[in-house]
Amino acid sequence: MKRTLLILISIISFSFADQIEFERFTIDNGLSQNTVYEVFQDSRGYIWMGTQGGLDRYNGYEFKKYEHESTDSTTIIKGWIYSINEDEDGIIWIGTQDGNFGWFDPYEEVAGEIDLYKNHPKFERPLRIDKILFHKDNIYLATIGSGLCRYNRTDGSTIWYMEDSTASHYIKERVFNDIFLLSENEIVFADNQIIVLNTETNKHTTPYSDVIEDQLGIPSDSISITNIARDDKGNWYMGTWNNNGLIVFNIEKQTVSQHFPLPKDQKTGKRPRTAIKEVVIGKNGNVWISLWNIGMAIFNPKTKEFDLHRPEQKNPTSISDTQLESFLVDRSGGVWVGGSRSLMKHDPEKKKFNLIANSPKADIKTSFSDFWGLFVDKNQNIWAGSVFRGNGVEKINLKTKEVVNYTPNSAKDGRGVSLWFLREDPGGRIWGRANYDLFVLNKDSKTFTTTWDISNVSFKETGPIRQFMLDSENRFWVFSRRKSWWVSHEGDSIVWTDVATKHKSMKGVKNIMGNTESKDGRFFLLYKSWDGSQGITDQLLKVSNTSFKVDTLYDHESAKNKIPGFDGSITSLYESSDGFFWITTYGEGVTRYDIKTGDFKHYGIKDGLPNSYIYSIYEDSFGHMWMSSNYGILKLNPKDETFRQFGMADGIQNFEYNQSSNAQMADGTLLFGGLSGVNYFNPNTLKDNPNEPTVIIESFSKTDSIFIIHKSSRSDETYNVYYNEKDLSFRFAAIDYRNPSQNEHAYMMDGYDTDWHYSGGRRYASYTNLPPGNYTFMVKGSNNDGAWNETGASLSLRIHPAPWETTWAYLFYFATAGFGVFGYVKRQRKLHAEAMEQARKEEELEEARQFQLDMLPDEMPEMLNLDIAATIQTASEVGGDYYDFFPQSTGESLYVVVGDATGHGMTAGMMVSITKAGLYGIPSIPPNDIATRLNRVIKNIDLGWNRMAINVARVWEDRVEFTSAAMPPLYQYHAQSGDVDEILLEGLPLGSIKGEKYSLIELEFKKGDSLVFISDGLPEATNSSNNMLGYKAVLDCVKTNGDQSAEKQKEALLNLGSTWLGDIRNQDDITIVVVKKTR
Repeated sequence: MKRTLLILISIISFSFADQIEFERFTIDNGLSQNTVYEVFQDSRGYIWMGTQGGLDRYNGYEFKKYEHESTDSTTIIKGWIYSINEDEDGIIWIGTQDGNFGWFDPYEEVAGEIDLYKNHPKFERPLRIDKILFHKDNIYLATIGSGLCRYNRTDGSTIWYMEDSTASHYIKERVFNDIFLLSENEIVFADNQIIVLNTETNKHTTPYSDVIEDQLGIPSDSISITNIARDDKGNWYMGTWNNNGLIVFNIEKQTVSQHFPLPKDQKTGKRPRTAIKEVVIGKNGNVWISLWNIGMAIFNPKTKEFDLHRPEQKNPTSISDTQLESFLVDRSGGVWVGGSRSLMKHDPEKKKFNLIANSPKADIKTSFSDFWGLFVDKNQNIWAGSVFRGNGVEKINLKTKEVVNYTPNSAKDGRGVSLWFLREDPGGRIWGRANYDLFVLNKDSKTFTTTWDISNVSFKETGPIRQFMLDSENRFWVFSRRKSWWVSHEGDSIVWTDVATKHKSMKGVKNIMGNTESKDGRFFLLYKSWDGSQGITDQLLKVSNTSFKVDTLYDHESAKNKIPGFDGSITSLYESSDGFFWITTYGEGVTRYDIKTGDFKHYGIKDGLPNSYIYSIYEDSFGHMWMSSNYGILKLNPKDETFRQFGMADGIQNFEYNQSSNAQMADGTLLFGGLSGVNYFNPNTLKDNPNEPTVIIESFSKTDSIFIIHKSSRSDETYNVYYNEKDLSFRFAAIDYRNPSQNEHAYMMDGYDTDWHYSGGRRYASYTNLPPGNYTFMVKGSNNDGAWNETGASLSLRIHPAPWETTWAYLFYFATAGFGVFGYVKRQRKLHAEAMEQARKEEELEEARQFQLDMLPDEMPEMLNLDIAATIQTASEVGGDYYDFFPQSTGESLYVVVGDATGHGMTAGMMVSITKAGLYGIPSIPPNDIATRLNRVIKNIDLGWNRMAINVARVWEDRVEFTSAAMPPLYQYHAQSGDVDEILLEGLPLGSIKGEKYSLIELEFKKGDSLVFISDGLPEATNSSNNMLGYKAVLDCVKTNGDQSAEKQKEALLNLGSTWLGDIRNQDDITIVVVKKTR
């Protein structure tokens, strides 16, 4: 009996504007308070926020909060901050609710208050200071409630323009929301009309009132202007509060127009109340306006149309609320919005990859998100199936964004078909392969039909269906386990023809798991997969498109030089424009194969491939190869063999993609389907971020002194460092807000280092015991797309010698040498005494080394299915490295501690013993609380300049809690993907600052995963060429050996160090602790 499945059709069509996505920041991200009244960018690139909680600074990585303290006069002024500006010296000025006004010095991190009212005791304080303008020696303040104020920075005098109605400078208006400089001696401020103040005469005029009133028919003194944004064409975009909409005034042409963001009500003919709070012009010329209690709108000056945007409760990327207080367009064109519930950021250039999914943030919304079998038909429609029964098949039109769902009527209650592989036949029918069935969809009759009921063969004869192919001759191939077939429709029947009956050479061509046709149409490349029951081995076959002659290009079983992953892991075949064929694999990377010579080039993890689980590969018009993987979307430049990884920050649907869910459209658009949707993008139109980041040296510290410097340039200023303060550390940042997590850094101490240290996302560096001399510490950085600011920032240092190492000291030694003959005998006695002393020191050194080793645990814990290995390879001079384990009495968790004390010998041993004593009897508390307690203990004991860097991890059955205090990164190897995360947390060493707070993160810990703890002795090991091993070499070693046992991983890292050092002994202790989850 013929089985036909009726389908239900649902068409999804959207006509609204392209969605705008925002990233939100709240107190959960470090913001002092969720309500943000003002957003401002300073000359260094920092973003400043005025909130109900104080003044916040953001550098793309973390928030720094400055709050008012009533007992400390050097803290910022009290009140909710509504206005922020920066003067020519880099000082930040702020105005608050209730009219408080003050300054903040970001270099010294001290603040002060300006009393605007001491000479005006009877004057009514404003509700708030709304805007701040610098002009020569004066600061002009636009206030709500008390009009305009002028403060002179030279003599401290203050003028309130509405205080005295008899004064020549009198201005009666009480509410000013905006103020800006029109010319050298003219200031514009706005209330119910536009007022121009001449700063030389202190007289004001209203020169534009008649123009606006005549052209709009609105009384010029009743407009209630809230904000003015100006473009370079003479247009002033004026927001109004009292339903007058957006007014556009061209100051050069003297023309006025009025625009309303909300349409009239069809029943009443009235417009909804419209109050515009803020106006700003985006990088593309569009005008952003905040609509109070509604949301926001974007006005296009060319089309004169508005796009309205409101909060969407279930969409975390929409605007967060309807009360938007402030707008900022940063130097890169990013739009920042301060709201009552969050700080928001929109980057018009950030979104690289569009999304098709059942998601609020999708560009095209569908009925499901887990896509399989994706392909493009001859009309450039996208078809995709799903692994889940009942989802049916989606047809998607990218141009119209229309989505049609074809769902079998048997899909109710979870029944239906799971379609894993889809293709189109010459008649336009869509074929879908399920696990054990084969369906065909007739788009005209809108029916799914199981093919076996209308075929001349049965499933028993074909075996499981593997793949389909429509070739250039319009032949529709179906590859099954047992044979290769040509399939066609004849009336209502499906006719299967065994290709081997037409061409005997095709008899052994079966169980084909991968196929592609050459671009010239001359041959097919087929991957025949191993099948022991049929005596089939893994082979790469070349089949002529005319004679069907079959050549075996590669046989994996007999090949001496084997292609990695060819034994059952191949996911796709693809030919690039240079005639090479690319073979992608699940777990073994990608291989470029030359069918003429049989030579191949393999790319794996060791070659820079970010992930070895590759599902598909395509070429763009520039010759770059694009891949979908288990670690996002990857890009390979074959010319220089460099890779680029695109992750969640770039807008990908999920890190994991699906096999047989990819396609390339006629215009070059690529589609990669995965667990959470389909990403589509045209590589030819993708633009990298061209903005070089601002590079800032944020702080510099020497022993117990910290200097907040915020240097973003090179200068001749020199910092002096004396012999007893040579523990140096630097904090720096590459500031670009596109995707800050992907910014990279490099540093170098000119005069000591021979090359740059590339630290990636790590933003600090430290040096100890630099020899006396002149040095320049240099930093450079890149944005998320690898655009480097090569100039960067620098800091000059002069390391002064100890008194006994100065020139005068050596002159004294030289003069004293004149008595050398006389003192020969005496020197011989001294040498003998020194030899005795050296022997004593060596004995003490061995005692110190033994003391260090005695502090270590006797055996590795056996609990929680953990495989643990640990070692300390001591240096020539005993250091302060330390590791230990503290199982909880309940057996449910284990603390792992790895530390490094400053100093050497018994001094370092003292620090380790204090730390170990403090760790005994650890209560069941988070690791960051442990670090805080230890820091307090060590600071109270006061060991002078000695410090303790430490990593503390609490390992549970399925997760890890982790904190760090100035230690090298923790490396986490993920068994499922083969990837390694470098986890670096910021925090000063224990004993630095008593109130230091330490951050805490939680990590998933799955079967086969490993945690690798190290001290800096390994990455900073210096060989005979004076080159450091580096952190990247450590990461690569962890990635390569992560699947090994804990002991083998430890030995691999030790071998890495010993190979690098050669005959040299390690200069500092090398500590390695590996914790592996076995099940």
